[in-house]
Amino acid sequence: MVPVLATGWGDVQKRVQAMNQTASVHQQRVKELNQALANLNAGRLQEASKKFSAIDRQHPYSEFARKSMVMGAFTNYRLGN
Repeated sequence: MVPVLATGWGDVQKRVQAMNQTASVHQQRVKELNQALANLNAGRLQEASKKFSAIDRQHPYSEFARKSMVMGAFTNYRLGN
């Protein structure tokens, strides 16, 4: 978010709600990425590959998509694809 002068208490509350929602979405994305990494570490390469692909599809152009593309490529390498 870009810092802007608040025009009252209601405006501040709206901004806090928006920031909390953004944080919640971010936490969900981190959880999905951690699940995929756990699958990779446990040797469940097919599941990890599917999860990384799903993250890339669900969150295109995000930081998480870039990370999941790299990890997906590594997982596919390990699978021999």
